[in-house]
Amino acid sequence: MPPMARASRGWLIVEVVVGAALVAGCGAWWALRHPRLPSDLSRGGLELALAVTADAPSEAATLDAPAVTERILALHVCTPTVSVAGRSVIVRVPPLSPADLERVKAALTVGGRLEFREIDEGRALRDLALPAGVQARAEQWSAPTGMAEGVVLDGELSALTALARTMQRPAELDPLIEPPAASSLPEGEPPVAHLYLVKRGGLAPHGLAEARVVMSTYSNRPEIQGVFSREDGQRFGELTARVVGRKLAIVVDGRIMSAPVVMTAIYGGRVNITLGSLSDAATALEETERLARALRAGALPWPVTLERESLIPPR
Repeated sequence: MPPMARASRGWLIVEVVVGAALVAGCGAWWALRHPRLPSDLSRGGLELALAVTADAPSEAATLDAPAVTERILALHVCTPTVSVAGRSVIVRVPPLSPADLERVKAALTVGGRLEFREIDEGRALRDLALPAGVQARAEQWSAPTGMAEGVVLDGELSALTALARTMQRPAELDPLIEPPAASSLPEGEPPVAHLYLVKRGGLAPHGLAEARVVMSTYSNRPEIQGVFSREDGQRFGELTARVVGRKLAIVVDGRIMSAPVVMTAIYGGRVNITLGSLSDAATALEETERLARALRAGALPWPVTLERESLIPPR
């Protein structure tokens, strides 16, 4: 055999070995990222029917099947079968334990829509509250240029929720509520929620590149440490640069998680999200982990409700 032919065969052997190693490596990576989970419906299972909420805009034409699937895969309990038809989605899962089934249903009803929106600090909220017989409160905080001031309504959560539904306000503003936070409750005092007028627009990333749960050193409560994509990180930096010295609402599914004062532009692409919750420690941790999974998987485009669940008979 000519030397060149032997050399070519040697290169061919090397290429085949390297190629096989790459395929095996990719297969191992895929197996780690997508472990084999129960998916067989031959022994029966459960069918969950979900639909976009009735108050969603008319343009809410379809749900995102991959996002729904990823929500359940992130639980590591099963591989679902998902079918989408317009504003409805059907999810079929194999037999699961009651606890895992509740986790699946909870994951599907968390929208995970994350927004960062500027809080209106003008007189609009004070003027809108007067006809309802509610007294707005001025709040002050330290800003880089000195003291700043805004307006907030304090009250019991259900009362503020009812007020927000009926409040007549300018089209560019939304009344959003920050629920009571357990860490801020004085001894013996009833829980107090806060209502703000929040400007439309801001930043609404599809999801976070990373979202992990840690314990806050400030409140000793679970919080989410998130990392934006490069593009959203740049947009977040531009937004925070525009609102330095003012409050920025961190909103998830239409509820204010927190409303920190922006002291400087934040271009690092990272954010911390703390849930305003009165839940006990174990429940708060589960709620935070559920939201973190939703933020990693990406937001469902519109809020959904669980309309029906039915047994799938064995085949």
